[in-house]
Amino acid sequence: MEEKIQNLLSENKATDVTEINLDGCSGPFKFHCLQQFSNLEYLSLKNSSISSLRGFPKLPNLQKLDLSNNKLSSTIFFLHGCPQMTHLNLSNNKIKDISALKTLGKLKNLQSLLLVNCEIAHTPEYRKRIFHMIKNLKDLDGEDKTMEDAVLSLFGKESEQKNDSVNGSNPKKGKKRKMKSTDSPQKKSKFLLPQKNALMQLNELKPGLKYVVESISGPAHNPNFVVSVEVNGYNYKGHGNSKQLAKHAAAQLALASFVQYSDTPKAIIALNQSVEAIDFTTDVRNEAFSFNEPEQHKNGSDIQLIEPSLKNSIPKKLTEAAKKNPVMLLNEIHPGLDYKLIEENSSIPSQRFCMSVEIDGVTYEGTGPNKKQAKASAARSVLSNLYKVSYNMQGLSQSIPNSFDAELYNFPQAVADTVSKLLLSTFKEIMTGNAEHAKWKIIASY
Repeated sequence: MEEKIQNLLSENKATDVTEINLDGCSGPFKFHCLQQFSNLEYLSLKNSSISSLRGFPKLPNLQKLDLSNNKLSSTIFFLHGCPQMTHLNLSNNKIKDISALKTLGKLKNLQSLLLVNCEIAHTPEYRKRIFHMIKNLKDLDGEDKTMEDAVLSLFGKESEQKNDSVNGSNPKKGKKRKMKSTDSPQKKSKFLLPQKNALMQLNELKPGLKYVVESISGPAHNPNFVVSVEVNGYNYKGHGNSKQLAKHAAAQLALASFVQYSDTPKAIIALNQSVEAIDFTTDVRNEAFSFNEPEQHKNGSDIQLIEPSLKNSIPKKLTEAAKKNPVMLLNEIHPGLDYKLIEENSSIPSQRFCMSVEIDGVTYEGTGPNKKQAKASAARSVLSNLYKVSYNMQGLSQSIPNSFDAELYNFPQAVADTVSKLLLSTFKEIMTGNAEHAKWKIIASY
């Protein structure tokens, strides 16, 4: 250790050093040698046989500390002199008691904590107690703080007070407010559960699955987790920067393997649809998202394409997915998309903004009088082309809305987008620089 520090000081001033890697150092660890690095921001002490943090120096600028693969069981309180710490890795140590981590609650900037393969992880209500103790913590063991963790952490103090009152240490008892029948649904359910993702869907189909953390690699500030899950005798592995993301990736692979969809987002859409039971052994195709052009006799009358007994078994054109806001639906399938403003043309008010979004290397565009509608138009284009989710308008024909005939005469969104782009490009060529007539939004031809 001392040799590495001397080599470091021979090339730099102590105050100029911001990162130090002392992994694998053997022999007694002398923490006082680190006191001189007052501007240190990153320190790695992995696999150094450290059993105690006694004498750990005060490093006011230290943000990331890696103490994984050591022999620590306590003395964590010696880290109180690092108030700016945001990431702490204590994986593969001998920490058993949660009370040993109590001092970490005083580190107001601590956001990420790793305790992978420590005995403490088997403690009852482990996540609840850690998040309650460290208020600002956002990530535990590579898994983001969930809604359940947030709810538990809010009421953790109340539950502890109840336990204390049972033991006789807390004589004061608060009265719980009774729920009134006149309370609105919003008051009764403050925390709304999100829509089911791939992980939740797989748990419903195959309850009791065990996710195993295969490995953790990469630096402390950018770890790479590998999580595996076994489904139907096959092993699926997912990668991610957190344990939750890796579990989600593994669930996507497993879900895509037996839901008869090669693309997991399609499987999620299919599982969220509420349709009648379908016999997959029959030769009847599911025409929920396809366009059927009615054939005609020579005399112009429509023929009967499908038997009346099968009409009720065809899902409605407008599914539950199509009723959602397109931007919200697309964000559920592809979270974190970046919409970019391509063009702003004030000469055509109805198509003033042009927004684009890129998925799998393909760029989709949409236009509208404002950015919000332009984003929605781009999202509809993606949903139509990739997932066949139609946003057709009902009642354009003389058929009864939601009737079988209305479904046959509805164009899919992809066809409508193609026609719309042709019209808009022609309209733009004609009306550019002619704002007086552009406001009527009409193209006449003969």
